Amino acid sequence: MGTWILSLLLIATLYLLITEKISVDLTAIGIMVLLVVSGILTPREAVAGYANPAVITVGAMFVVTGMMDQRAYLILST
Repeated sequence: MGTWILSLLLIATLYLLITEKISVDLTAIGIMVLLVVSGILTPREAVAGYANPAVITVGAMFVVTGMMDQRAYLILST
């Protein structure tokens, strides 16, 4: 039974990521929640990847890039 649920979730995730009917970040969080609710992952397993330094580095780069975009917009709009 778990294999079928996982297969359906995988197909639904691929469809949503390709079509972007729901934003990519909401799709990623939603699939993680569904995997926990369905019992395929434990909550600890679901969030274990966030302890990896590479994930923290990528997240920090998104923050820095966002600040740089805002700063450039402020400079260019004056």
